[in-house]
Amino acid sequence: MKNRFTKTFVAIAFVVSMAWANVWDGTVDTDWYNGTDTEFTISTAEQLAGLAVNSSISKLEERVR
Repeated sequence: MKNRFTKTFVAIAFVVSMAWANVWDGTVDTDWYNGTDTEFTISTAEQLAGLAVNSSISKLEERVR
């Protein structure tokens, strides 16, 4: 019984630690944007925040996915 509890606890602790690892820390990444590309791929929370910061750039009318 104690061994089962220990394994369950370790598994839960691992899942919780992985969830905390993916929390946005408030930083902004605008390095993905340039004036020549017509399509951008945003894959992180930091890049999404960069899109919000740069929303006044007219080139952002282009397709972003």
